[in-house]
Amino acid sequence: MTSGEDGDGTLPSNKLEGQQCLGPAEGSEHSQFSIRRARVEVWQAPLPPPTIVAQYNDIIPNGADRIMILAERALAAEIDDNRRGPLLGAALSALAMLCALASIPLGAPWELSAAFIGIPTFAIIKALIDSGTRGHKKE
Repeated sequence: MTSGEDGDGTLPSNKLEGQQCLGPAEGSEHSQFSIRRARVEVWQAPLPPPTIVAQYNDIIPNGADRIMILAERALAAEIDDNRRGPLLGAALSALAMLCALASIPLGAPWELSAAFIGIPTFAIIKALIDSGTRGHKKE
């Protein structure tokens, strides 16, 4: 048994400002160190677990209701974005194709028409790739 150890082989514990400090006995020349414990909970969902949501009412009046309203608004905005996104993409693709067709009679270089056609072509390719990978979860 080394100097400063208790009978069970551990160092004696001292209390310093609410933290548990483990180190050698008083009068020893060894330095002390402290250990802090922290508990972290993580969840991957729009809302925390019900037990945690209920605790918000203790901190903020109607806290759980406010969190539910926030989650409902976020979901409504996400649904709106999911509806608007494809329409915007289709409109931009149609505009690019019209610009490509309009550039031909105006005598624009063929590279300009190719650039205009390239925009919707790459958008379609990206949509096909995304729809193929949407069903597969990355692990």
